[in-house]
Amino acid sequence: MLKVLESKPIDTKAVREKMIRNLEQLLDFAHRKATDPELSPKARQSWARLETYIAQTLNSIVNDYDIVSIKKKLEELKKIAEELDL
Repeated sequence: MLKVLESKPIDTKAVREKMIRNLEQLLDFAHRKATDPELSPKARQSWARLETYIAQTLNSIVNDYDIVSIKKKLEELKKIAEELDL
């Protein structure tokens, strides 16, 4: 017999904020490794490549959040304008 799983609403804002915090920590760690003079140039290059990828991912998440936030605000403004019959 199959059980239907109850889906709980996901707080996407909280999830996104946690991902951003985690990525910021990873970015800092990768940067320290990429600039560590005790590591070989090849290892530092690998860490720098990872740092770049993390930064791009972080930037993408932040930009997507900004777009969603802007769309939400525009919808709110549209609703207010409609209520004011503008």
